[in-house]
Amino acid sequence: MTIFFKYPLFFVSVLWDFITRVRNFLYDKKLFRVHTFLSVQTVVVGNLTVGGTGKTPHVCYLLERLAYLKDVGVLSRGYNRKTRGFIALQDIQPSVETVGDEMIQYFYWTQAQKITPYLYVGENRPEAIRKILQRPYRPIILLLDDGFQHRALQANLYILLSDFHRLFTDDFLMPYGNLRESPCQAKRAHIVLITKTPFFISEDKKQEICQKVAKYTAAPVFFTALEYGELQPIFGDWQTTCLPKTIGLLTSIANAESLTSYLIEKQVNIIEHFRFPDHYYFKKQDIQNLLRFYQQNSAPILCTFKDAVKLFSFTELSSVPIAYIPVKVVFLGHEIKFWETFYKYIYIK
Repeated sequence: MTIFFKYPLFFVSVLWDFITRVRNFLYDKKLFRVHTFLSVQTVVVGNLTVGGTGKTPHVCYLLERLAYLKDVGVLSRGYNRKTRGFIALQDIQPSVETVGDEMIQYFYWTQAQKITPYLYVGENRPEAIRKILQRPYRPIILLLDDGFQHRALQANLYILLSDFHRLFTDDFLMPYGNLRESPCQAKRAHIVLITKTPFFISEDKKQEICQKVAKYTAAPVFFTALEYGELQPIFGDWQTTCLPKTIGLLTSIANAESLTSYLIEKQVNIIEHFRFPDHYYFKKQDIQNLLRFYQQNSAPILCTFKDAVKLFSFTELSSVPIAYIPVKVVFLGHEIKFWETFYKYIYIK
């Protein structure tokens, strides 16, 4: 019993585990209503942990590979937006405030890639899908950004992401750990992706991770890495797209460890790291701090694309050299097998 007094968060986590197990049991036994849609193929890209597994770049990867189909869509909750209900981005001039920072990333990224998917936000996934199906033009494949815990929807395919550095198999439930629900719920996944994997991982290490995952699900396991590209300037005067030797770093993402490790590996000196919570809205004081940093250090500021889309409206930064580092998903082998598994569950006429 000492553990409950020594670690009060552990007790709360045990209680949360009980609540989520009961909830999942009720859905498994069909005591809660589950919605199935036959007119659209649904793909959930989600996780068991609280953020930081790389859902957005993986959805972008899927969008790029599925672009040949034309009729592909993305549905997101639009977390931390200042609106509510269902919104189709085609109907409005979207902003971070109206659709959230993750969906606005898809909006700008797809424009840059010259891909034209259908983009939607809606908290209630089944209700949002019903509204999508009522529209005159609709997707044949709908990617759901972060929907693994939305048991009210029965999707065609569940892709579970797990950060290589924070495997769900080694974690514990919130608030003691980072899991939203028990690792045993990985059994609902059809595919498991181990994300942010080091490029030079050994086959023995891969096998070790696969054996850990196999205790919870029979789904095939694939390994992906994040590949960083050339700098993309958004403000200021840039003579090169190469990494500077000295920078300020701005991040408002769940886990910046992969990015900071990459910069350290490239021998970039990070003078100051402006670190904010995920989905954070920058305030006037934050912008003043960035201006102060540049005035004092004359060093450029690097950020993620997720931060960049929230900086566009701050014209007072126009003279400060700020750029984002683009990132894309790379499979570390067996990519063809991944798509073979994908099309076992997704039927295209």
